[in-house]
Amino acid sequence: MATRTATPDDLPRITELLAELRERDVAASSIEQQFLAILNDSKRTVLVVTHDEQVVGLAVLNLVYKLPKVECRLDEVIVSSDMRGHGYGRELVEACEAWAWEQSADVMEFTSRPTREAANALYQKLGFEIRQTNVYVKARES
Repeated sequence: MATRTATPDDLPRITELLAELRERDVAASSIEQQFLAILNDSKRTVLVVTHDEQVVGLAVLNLVYKLPKVECRLDEVIVSSDMRGHGYGRELVEACEAWAWEQSADVMEFTSRPTREAANALYQKLGFEIRQTNVYVKARES
């Protein structure tokens, strides 16, 4: 088990994991440009956790500069369903924390669907607290 920064070679496996997370197909071509942009931006990163050098999980991290703090936004956290329960999620989230603190983030924030019960239990076990808030979304009109 190891965690590292993603590389362009990881894109096919990352596409598969995102499809599992989103519960719908994800085409590599639809995320490639943004994925490469993240890899080339010092304020963002994609971390992957591996088993026998194969990617089994991923997380996307974005630094958000607010007044007066720096927030690390943790997005797209997923461990392959066949690898859950073996410590990969813990390894990945702890690596995300380390990256955030190395970047001088003051807090980490993320959302998780309530139906992801095991993931939510892990986050709470690792010391994350549920924040009571409303989440608003508005999509750009086509």
